[in-house]
Amino acid sequence: MGGHDRLLILSCYCRRWSSPPEPGIPTPKRENRQVNGQRGCATADLGLIETEHLYLSPLLAGHSDAVFSVYSDPETWLHLPTGRHTRRAQSDAVIARSIKSWKDFGLGEWAITYRGLRPGRSRPDGSFVGTGGVSMTPAGVWNLGYRLSPSWWGRGLASEVARAAVDAAGSTDSSRPITARILTNNPASASVARRVGLSLIWEGPTTADAAEEIGGQIYADRALGAPALDWLIRHV
Repeated sequence: MGGHDRLLILSCYCRRWSSPPEPGIPTPKRENRQVNGQRGCATADLGLIETEHLYLSPLLAGHSDAVFSVYSDPETWLHLPTGRHTRRAQSDAVIARSIKSWKDFGLGEWAITYRGLRPGRSRPDGSFVGTGGVSMTPAGVWNLGYRLSPSWWGRGLASEVARAAVDAAGSTDSSRPITARILTNNPASASVARRVGLSLIWEGPTTADAAEEIGGQIYADRALGAPALDWLIRHV
């Protein structure tokens, strides 16, 4: 997808929540620490992060309207039209899975918002971009993914989110592999996975409701044990 890929986690957005988060979701704490050889402000528990262009905060029930707006848009599902959400409950289930990952493993998906204006852009600060990050799978590996509103595609934001997610997963539990499941008709997402250090480890039939000629791919940052790989293959 190109664009700016540099992660600026050091300039993280340290502020207090305007309302309490879901029970069990970490509240950001101000902390000065060393990250990537530099010193700056970072949330001690990764509850809220600022990258070069984005705010990344835990995905919560209060994001339901925004999530459904993105997930119900047919253009969002260009690579898998059958994945489009037609009921609010589907989007709420995405949020619920992320909340569980945050509670159980200290990290889940983020709500992604744009944090400022770029030259020649008129979008206001705080526009909802989509969801993304890593969450824990039943296979015991991190799943890297994102779903952005099509109006934000092609600007390097997916790479920005993916780099932040890989960094967060490493900070939270580096013993867990980071994986991504991608359809073969989505080379842009495959490029993002490679850009953040993941390699193709498997390719074959997909279990998604996709056209017959479309397959699935599994990317990972290291070799996977047989049980984890088997689970991913059954859910690619």
